[in-house]
Amino acid sequence: MKKQTLDLIKNINETTYIPTNTENNVFELFQLDTIADLRKVSRNFMKLYVLLNNLDNMTGLATNENPGIVKFGLENGNAVDVKDWLKGIGGILGGYVSKVSNKEAGKWYINDLTDGKIYKCIETHVSTSFDLTKYKDISNYGISDRLENLSNFRQEEVRLNSANGLNQQIFNLIAVGSLRIISFSNLGVKNEYETKFVNIPDWFCKNAVTLNFSAANGTGGAGGEVAECYFNATERSLSIFPSIRNGHIGNLQMTGQGITVARI
Repeated sequence: MKKQTLDLIKNINETTYIPTNTENNVFELFQLDTIADLRKVSRNFMKLYVLLNNLDNMTGLATNENPGIVKFGLENGNAVDVKDWLKGIGGILGGYVSKVSNKEAGKWYINDLTDGKIYKCIETHVSTSFDLTKYKDISNYGISDRLENLSNFRQEEVRLNSANGLNQQIFNLIAVGSLRIISFSNLGVKNEYETKFVNIPDWFCKNAVTLNFSAANGTGGAGGEVAECYFNATERSLSIFPSIRNGHIGNLQMTGQGITVARI
């Protein structure tokens, strides 16, 4: 009906037939007594045409290029409400990080401050800034990154120096997904309280968990050597505390392996 009315108003002339009334009384015929009345009605028709035309533009369906009314549904071209979408995949939308101050653990928030991704709040707090320690990345990109990290493999033989003068000692480092493995064989260790090796590569230590493990005598040792080992991921160091052998001259030799994990 709206298009028919628009067409009628746009194309009206002296030959146009106008019924006395229309369905739902959209318009009706009335008497014009003067030329001034005709002009007035004509101007009103034109105003009505412009009004309806603008209304048509505002109430048309939205497209990628033009705003308008959004049609919801699962059909191609329709929109899906973000709350319904999140509910369908098991989430509850909390809002935008910068616009909602009271964050609830368990709800999902859109990080509109940095990367635009969706995060699950893991700690109830009050803030409009983004603190990664209080959120868990649940976007497809974050999940894909984690899955990729699980299959990563890296191995490197490194030579490290100790704080008490032992240089170029060999360590074997392995990273498989989140696992971190450090091992050594016939490693020279001072026959004193602590031998600390420093500058373990960052790729191995990053996000790794601190670890205690044991080592025993190597093939070239005097026999019976044992030691406690302490891997400090934050300091990127490995300290070895041997059982001191009284009367032994020279270095001890240790063989050991420690396995820890990294947060990815």
